[in-house]
Order: sequence, then structure tokens, then C-alpha cells
Amino acid sequence: MEKMRMWLLGLRIEWHWFFILRYRKNGNRLIEQGVPLASAKLLQISRIITRHGVHAMKYKKQYEDICGLTDYLQSARAQNHNLSKMNT
Repeated sequence: MEKMRMWLLGLRIEWHWFFILRYRKNGNRLIEQGVPLASAKLLQISRIITRHGVHAMKYKKQYEDICGLTDYLQSARAQNHNLSKMNT
């Protein structure tokens, strides 16, 4: 069951990243064409990218929780932080 859930979360992450990259390409093209940064089109693209980014990060966190990566990463960060304190 967890493998299926991880597969589905991975699919959702990739799905949102597809849209992020697609709209970034569109935004960069508009900027190269000289569209003002505060234009309605660029603001709309920015909102779309942000929305997809939030979803991708949410699903990534869920994926890491299932894998147990979150606990591992937090302990590794804490260990690195403690080591940097000792070196100063």
C-alpha cells in the first residue's frame, strides 16, 4: 500500500513540476519580448507557478514522511549544526 502511495505522490510531484517548468518557460519568453514585469500576464503566471510549487512541496514532504527521509534529514542537519558549533 505504501509503495502505491509513494508512486502516486511521486506522480503528483512530477505533474506539478511539469507545470512549473512550462510556465517558467512562458514567463521567460514574455520577459525576453519586453513585457513589463508588473504586467497582468506575468503576474498570473507567477501565481500559477507559486500554486504548483506549494503543491509540489507539500507532496514532497508527504513522500519524505513515508520514506522516513524527513527524520533522517533533520537528524543530519542537527548533527552538522552541532559540529559547526564545535569548530568555532
